[in-house]
Amino acid sequence: MLRHAKIYVVLSLVLHSGLSFALDITIPPSLQDKVTVSVYNDSTRQTVYSYQPNKPMLIASNMKLVTSYVALKNLGANFQWKTTLGYSGEIRDHVLNGNLYLIGGGDPTLTSANISKMLESISSLGIYKINGKLIYNGSIFNQNVTSSELYPEPFAAYSVDPAGLMIDGNLSNIKIKINNGKIKLSSNISNKYKLINQLKLAPQKYSCADPSSFITIQPQKNATLSLVGTIPSSCNNKNLPIYALNNHDYNITTLHSLLQKKNLLPTKGIVEESTPLNYKLISQTNSEPLGKILVEMNQQSNNLYAKTLLLSLGAYKSTNQQTYTEARQLYLQSLPQSQAFNIIENGAGLSRNEQMTASQIINILNELYLSPESQIIISSLPSPMQSGTLQNEFTNFKNRLYAKTGSLSDTKAYSGYFFSKNGNTYSISFIANNIGGKNHDQLLQDFKTLVANILTSLDNAKK
Repeated sequence: MLRHAKIYVVLSLVLHSGLSFALDITIPPSLQDKVTVSVYNDSTRQTVYSYQPNKPMLIASNMKLVTSYVALKNLGANFQWKTTLGYSGEIRDHVLNGNLYLIGGGDPTLTSANISKMLESISSLGIYKINGKLIYNGSIFNQNVTSSELYPEPFAAYSVDPAGLMIDGNLSNIKIKINNGKIKLSSNISNKYKLINQLKLAPQKYSCADPSSFITIQPQKNATLSLVGTIPSSCNNKNLPIYALNNHDYNITTLHSLLQKKNLLPTKGIVEESTPLNYKLISQTNSEPLGKILVEMNQQSNNLYAKTLLLSLGAYKSTNQQTYTEARQLYLQSLPQSQAFNIIENGAGLSRNEQMTASQIINILNELYLSPESQIIISSLPSPMQSGTLQNEFTNFKNRLYAKTGSLSDTKAYSGYFFSKNGNTYSISFIANNIGGKNHDQLLQDFKTLVANILTSLDNAKK
């Protein structure tokens, strides 16, 4: 009999008119001990639905919503990371007898093109030769984050950790070429790793926006990497990003290439060292403001950006004696006082330790909704048929559902805002844990159906 049991929850919606409507919401038996739900009416400022709202749960990338809240509160929407190029010594007969300094500010968006443009400024000083070193300094982060995800992939793009100076996201590329049904790979890391191509071509035709969705990189012995998966033909000429080089090696390799192209290789090499305080400024490049950074972080679930924002709290808003330790302390202190939340690991959700309740997430969403940054947050969230990780889900709610997604092998979460047909705005949080294993597909579908049913019920409520 228990297999057929159902839980019926009566949902009372209290609207502006004072009328209320009762709706029957069925929690599938398969999800009764696996989900937590909270829905808050931002229009009437009332909780209109909850199911186990105070149960701590893994929230996966919904953690990025919390990080957005903390970053906006401490760094501000206009915060920018800065990268600086300077020099010391004397310039004589177009020769710099001294050193160049490249000082990182932790910018995870810094590109080779940014660096190249900065190097062009050297010629404006009449420098055509550097009789010294190029010294780069990434010491603004003196500690790094930890991650305890269950199935880490050390070569995957999402595994890159922050660095004081990071160029191109610290990612190399493997070029995919498909010709006459054959898959060929080429890469600029072939001198460091041997690539074994075990990829197969899918018989069906479908899009390949991100080859990482189809390919797993499996490390083998003797610096060998196996690429395994089935890819569509549309992956032809696409690049597979790979975290193949540590930050120091990547920086040295990239800076050497950029300087060589401009005939500016320093006579004493490229090194990572501390920089003097009295260098002379040549050029500076800034990242986009935080408000724009959050769009990429939340819509594409960019883990590097989230982890970097966490460390930036320690680097820019504390004494920075211990970047990570101080960042975690400030992060926890910045949460609403009602939050009984004790563990912050990396701010990205790559964790088996970061847990929150649906009611805690609702508190943060409500504070954001009432804040001057509400539009920044809402516009940063994925939306059906429009952008990001929610693009192909819940398509019936286009232009009305804005929610951060979260996924681990056994976890799924959606938290954000829902604008119903009747004109109400809701803060929503739906979290499912322990949905892995052989029944994963069915449990995930049950959970998505539950989410859709509740949103439809909110839509159908009449004033």
